[in-house]
Amino acid sequence: MNTTKEAAYLFDHFNDLQDSIRIVAILSSSCLECASTYKALRVNFERFGSSGKLKGIIIWSPSSPNQENDPSISFVNDSTGQLADLFAKTLAVSNGQALHLCLLYPPRIIWEGEDQLPPSPAFWMHQSSELDKKQYFDPARFEEECKFLIEAEDPDYSDKQVSDVLLNKKKKGSS
Repeated sequence: MNTTKEAAYLFDHFNDLQDSIRIVAILSSSCLECASTYKALRVNFERFGSSGKLKGIIIWSPSSPNQENDPSISFVNDSTGQLADLFAKTLAVSNGQALHLCLLYPPRIIWEGEDQLPPSPAFWMHQSSELDKKQYFDPARFEEECKFLIEAEDPDYSDKQVSDVLLNKKKKGSS
């Protein structure tokens, strides 16, 4: 894979934040709905960011409409569309649909290699009319998932234990 500077930075930064719960959002700077999604995500950082457990990587395509000064959030410009394409492949969606994604990663999940696809998230939502309606971006539900991960996180949890907690919660919620 021919890696851009943006992709190399994202790979390094994603792994630098491995001790944190991470929100990765891929948003279009020309989409009004993406602007409102960004505002909804900001609520999570305002509510949980001061704990230091929640970090964000906001990927704007093709470029960021704003670069706020928030230590919990990093901004990356996806001028070539390569970053959206990487996450689209991870989630098995078309590249056009990847411009409207919000992904949630628990701590200790790393991106294995710069030439590899990003890891699958623990939870994700979208804003595409072509994808599963049950996963359409709902700010309250996304906030609930963030809160759950923050409350479930304990230094003694292994990756598998955190995953089991998430899976058991999903099973209880779907019964």
